[in-house]
Amino acid sequence: MNTFEQLIGSQITKFLRLDTGEDFPPLYFPLAIFLMLDEISGLFVGFGFHNETITLSYLTLEDLKEEYGTEWGETSLNEIEPFDKLNNLVGQTLKSIKVGQLNQDNLMSDSFIIKSGQYAGVIIETDNQKLTIFSTKEGGQILFNSDTLFPNTQSWGLT
Repeated sequence: MNTFEQLIGSQITKFLRLDTGEDFPPLYFPLAIFLMLDEISGLFVGFGFHNETITLSYLTLEDLKEEYGTEWGETSLNEIEPFDKLNNLVGQTLKSIKVGQLNQDNLMSDSFIIKSGQYAGVIIETDNQKLTIFSTKEGGQILFNSDTLFPNTQSWGLT
């Protein structure tokens, strides 16, 4: 089951990036991106550097700031640069969200499954764009209008 389907029909209002500081060098890859879907909440996509998973969750902006220590200076939320290709998605409506569900769950019993919040990747389709996001051991990947899928095809299923 894909718990992010509830976001279909939402409009992307802006993108923020989570970085180690406020002043990041050009071409520096963020720790995470945050697709704002209204004034207070959005879809968080965190990159698992040196492993092949991403963190994916629907959060309020306040929860993100608290969980990732932005008020303590541990990380910084930054606006994306005007030339960033992600700006092409601002104002577009989410048409489809497909996630690479990992086959191994962290905890299972006869009556419940607790997911780790880790995924192989996510494919987001908007009015006229397709965004494929995943991590590799070399770092995060954000692909526009690509048919490339996530690595390790045997360890996940697309939902």
